[in-house]
Amino acid sequence: MWGACSIEGAQVHIPNGAQPAGGTDAHLGVVDQTNGNEYDMWQAQRTAVDGGELDARLERLLDDLHSAGPQAQAHCKRLLAALRGRDPFDPQVAEQTARSIAEVRAGAEAREGIAAFFAKRKAGWI
Repeated sequence: MWGACSIEGAQVHIPNGAQPAGGTDAHLGVVDQTNGNEYDMWQAQRTAVDGGELDARLERLLDDLHSAGPQAQAHCKRLLAALRGRDPFDPQVAEQTARSIAEVRAGAEAREGIAAFFAKRKAGWI
């Protein structure tokens, strides 16, 4: 098995040998043999890794999160919470996202991050 994949709370078992379709959509259709439910997944890719590789990936992700501006991260969390369940293609969502990004980029934390980048030094919050 590829393993269990949680989709909206359901555990979908993806069989060994299952491959996403070619092309840009990478569609993968799975039928759960225990209950007959069909699942369609898009942009599917196999990401199975061994424990050591998974730990290394997690460590890199955590390093990235620790180096990001804390105010920007908090702002991003609030934006994601506000947009949860909304259609990402809704023009109002795009407008709200653009305003939010512009607000963060205009702040002191962003100026410090950009200055640190160009000076090849760590930002003040690190």
